[in-house]
Amino acid sequence: MPTPADIPSENAALPRETGGFRLLRTLGRGGMGVVYEAEELASSRRVALKILVPELAVSEEAFERFRREARIAASISDSSCVFVFGAHQIDGAPAIAMELCAGETLEHRLSQREPVPVEDAVRWTIEILDGLEAAHRVGVVHRDVKPSNCFITAEGRIKVGDFGLARSLERDVQLTRSGVFLGSPLYASPEQVRGRHVDFRSDLYSVGATLYALLTGRSPYTGDNLGEVLARILSESPEPLSSLRKEIPPALDKLVLRAMAREPAQRFR
Repeated sequence: MPTPADIPSENAALPRETGGFRLLRTLGRGGMGVVYEAEELASSRRVALKILVPELAVSEEAFERFRREARIAASISDSSCVFVFGAHQIDGAPAIAMELCAGETLEHRLSQREPVPVEDAVRWTIEILDGLEAAHRVGVVHRDVKPSNCFITAEGRIKVGDFGLARSLERDVQLTRSGVFLGSPLYASPEQVRGRHVDFRSDLYSVGATLYALLTGRSPYTGDNLGEVLARILSESPEPLSSLRKEIPPALDKLVLRAMAREPAQRFR
């Protein structure tokens, strides 16, 4: 296994060439890796290249999750999903080359602190569901749906990306130890927070939580610390949308709360 020193750091001088790519600039850091804008030298194609973060390099579990990400993501081909070109080794570290999405994410859109029109929020949510449906058809559960993983294209459409925590239902490989939480707690389902088995209904919960944030400008649950937020996810229903934004139609309010029902069986099928 590579050591942290063997893996490119986001603080390394850029641009530079490594592993068949020219790293141009850092696009962002996620829970599993650092994403660079890069040029594939053989094809001159611009890609988003995700490389495992140095802090996780000492973990065999992290490396196996990353290899799994590449295999699963490459099996999804849909216009509502970020396309994966292939898996690579960069200085001995697993890496994945993906479609480079220009523009911003829904998280960036939310950071502008301007209300998202209801029509836009609903349309974007439908497009997220289209992408997840394509993933679910090939047996993939995303497990980390959130605004920062939803990219707004130049045409104003949404692409779902970063299936880094996805799990193939066909192979049902158990790579996560019992009780180890993987995901983004602000948008995670109660069963995921508990470390239990998750299926497409967990993704549906996270889509509902994302729509909640688009409509209200904040995540469904807040707290002074992570423990408080997790406790509320497990024990409370989110505050009704209409109490935070008066123009939310009652039917939409009801739909979001059902998608975010604490019990998976109570959500949409």
